[in-house]
Amino acid sequence: MPDMDGIELISAAPNIDKHLGAIVMTGHGTIDTAVQALQVGALELAAAYRDLESFSYSISHDLRAPLLFVKGFADMLEERFGPVLGEEGTHLVRVIRDGSHNMDQMIVGLLAFSRATRQPLQLSHLDMNALARAATAEALAVYEGPPARIDIEDLPPADGDSTVIRHVWSNLIGNALKYSARRSTPHIVISGRIEGNETIYAVQDNGVGFDMTCADKLFGVFKRLHSADDYAGTGVGLAIVHRIITRQQGRVWAQGAPDAGARMQFALPVKAPGQAARD
Repeated sequence: MPDMDGIELISAAPNIDKHLGAIVMTGHGTIDTAVQALQVGALELAAAYRDLESFSYSISHDLRAPLLFVKGFADMLEERFGPVLGEEGTHLVRVIRDGSHNMDQMIVGLLAFSRATRQPLQLSHLDMNALARAATAEALAVYEGPPARIDIEDLPPADGDSTVIRHVWSNLIGNALKYSARRSTPHIVISGRIEGNETIYAVQDNGVGFDMTCADKLFGVFKRLHSADDYAGTGVGLAIVHRIITRQQGRVWAQGAPDAGARMQFALPVKAPGQAARD
């Protein structure tokens, strides 16, 4: 439509007839746009949305059981019959075991992605300095690379859900450490600023970086710009970050260049919608 999109049309429809209902059909829909449609009155989508979430959650749980079964028996086969299997047989068993483990990790990532969509938000005024420091300590506790320097500048506060924003910090800082670990001295700078009605935060690293022509793939589920053999992970983390931030009326983006580091940024409203009424 030339003058408005579907969400705006649903919002305007009650001004014409308060009894009008709405069904949204689009070739470019996401869960985020479905939630927006529900919020402005497209009630017909609610049942399908709940069914989809329930189906995804159930399938993910049901898939994990046989995978763990396969992995467990592969472990036992290697342990009990390794000498009989020989070098090639043992290698094949390990391929089965590692493949089962990797798929299980992908399913766990899908569950986390699903939870990031369904979990109710509890908005409050956040001390971003405390959240970033706590996430940094957690990331360093499991980091195994060369000694890293992490500088945390004074971060302005923002409104948001502390639990999921803590997850955002953990993911971005953990990624920065992971992709900088091949430097002799990994260096990460965490900063924040206020621009207009947004509070913007950045995590800058001196790591492997990425090609900006592929930047649109960064926040997709299971999308990776680097080989899983070189850098561990399932490719779900940044998709979860994107979902968390957009659910709180924010945005997230990335800048980088090959072998020149990356700068991950996210923005939250200075005052979250509806928060002012509670203050």
